[in-house]
Amino acid sequence: MRRASFCAALSVLVLGVAGAAEPREAKSAIVEVTVYPDHALVTRSARVTLGAGKGEVVLGELPAELADDSIRVRAEGAVVRGVRVEKVFLERAGEAEVRALQDGIQALRDEGKALDDELAVLSSETGFLRKLQGSVPSRAAQKLGEGELKLPDVASTEGLLDFALKRLSANAAKRREIARKKRDLAPKLSAKERELAEKRSAGRLEHKTVSVALESARGGEVTVRISYLLPGALWFPSYDVRADIKKGEMELVYYAVIQQATGEDWTGASLTLSASQPVRSSARPRLAPWLIGGVPLAYNPPIEQAVQSSSQWWSPGANYLAGQYDTRDARWQEAHQKLLPNASRIIAVQRTLAKRGTSVVFPVPTRETVRTDGRPHRVVLAIEKLAMTPEYSAVPSLSLATYVTGRAANAGKLPLLPGDASVYLAGDLIGRSRVDFVAPGEKTEFYLGVEESIKVTRKVDGKRSSMRSRGRRRRVEAAYSIQVENFMERPVTVRIEEAMPVSQDSAVSVRLGRLTPEAAASERGVTEWRIEVPAGGEKAISFSYTLEYPTSGAGAASFSKDANLRRAVEQVKAAM
Repeated sequence: MRRASFCAALSVLVLGVAGAAEPREAKSAIVEVTVYPDHALVTRSARVTLGAGKGEVVLGELPAELADDSIRVRAEGAVVRGVRVEKVFLERAGEAEVRALQDGIQALRDEGKALDDELAVLSSETGFLRKLQGSVPSRAAQKLGEGELKLPDVASTEGLLDFALKRLSANAAKRREIARKKRDLAPKLSAKERELAEKRSAGRLEHKTVSVALESARGGEVTVRISYLLPGALWFPSYDVRADIKKGEMELVYYAVIQQATGEDWTGASLTLSASQPVRSSARPRLAPWLIGGVPLAYNPPIEQAVQSSSQWWSPGANYLAGQYDTRDARWQEAHQKLLPNASRIIAVQRTLAKRGTSVVFPVPTRETVRTDGRPHRVVLAIEKLAMTPEYSAVPSLSLATYVTGRAANAGKLPLLPGDASVYLAGDLIGRSRVDFVAPGEKTEFYLGVEESIKVTRKVDGKRSSMRSRGRRRRVEAAYSIQVENFMERPVTVRIEEAMPVSQDSAVSVRLGRLTPEAAASERGVTEWRIEVPAGGEKAISFSYTLEYPTSGAGAASFSKDANLRRAVEQVKAAM
């Protein structure tokens, strides 16, 4: 492949001096990668042997998308005297091969179309012959029915039927042959299309070369390390929560899902995951005075808005995906499309960390290989054993199920970032949950499903409930009892929540009866009890209220549409 290169020197220091040795090309390998929420910092290493004095090392085949001003170079065994970045454009190689492949693909498609046309003709012929077969005996019967005493010519009828049978047999043989040809044609066409895609995407239309000027006092082996920022990479957290309620334990598996389409594979690299944003300015925000009237001053947006607006890499309309690079590369496009659906996850993490003012770094304990194909690559960051306290709760007016949540403190050194969690109970997957930001030492809870060994019933007390109408007003007295039964071998505390009516209209009067036992909390019309139920025992709750509201006149229509009121009236009616 011939190369036509020119200097794009965005970051140039003086490179090359009189008497310096000829530039030496060095092969480099990716050794470290720091993955940020929306890009990556890649570090390459190369070893060369230089003589004493000044020399030049050239590191080629670097991605064209790397940020030139992010390039940093270090050397062990020599002093770095200068760096030059060149953009190298490659001639489109193999155009004749591409055209030949395109012609071959078109020829195969034409051949397939011709076979389809031939099948269509044979199908029409088959239909005609089958009609012909059926018409011979029916025509003979028709003649006899019309009073013709002369019988049909047997020889001609047999000849016609024999002709149709032979043509149908030949027709079927041709159809089988065409089906075989189509089967043989399909893999050829698939192989040609695959080869064309590989030809189009093989090699970049452009890449970058970094030349490093070195000076060594003694000469010998020199290690050159170069780092640069690249778009097209991301990571986000996910979790497995494995709970054992009987033991009061929870295992939290902390995963990182890494995806990258940077254009280069990370093979056996040491990975570090960072939740910070080095692209963004780290300066402290400056607060402007708040003056009303006169000349308007600069507006200071809330921090979450600033985070969202500063996401340069994942804006759908950004140049990053608007054809800035070789959009004819089908594999490049496909890899980047796999990254885009997770952009919302990245913004959620950034927004949370911005509110918390937290910058977190997670070292990956093992060396990993992450291909540049956009596919998710999951790694384990940590496995934590947590002491867990199960908590039981029920909302009987909506559901008679008893729900379990596991409450635990984050005993690890790493904070939990916002992400999805798969929750397992006794080894069975019971569903998906959501983890919010949890700092080390902070408590959180996970939904653990339904506890079948705790039974909750809710009934209307018909003796204490009534409904009366007086003129244009209705009075409803409702009394309820809630029964909690514990079939487990240990005592439990169950939180029961019930909505109590609260009047927001002077036309409606509400009076609450006695609560037995007393509620643990009541706020905004929601009453909460914490009931201690012994092993194999039961506990009861009773409460009542009186409602009086208009049934006609101004505003009465709105009460008839109140779903809670309608449900309460129906329950009282059923119990009376």
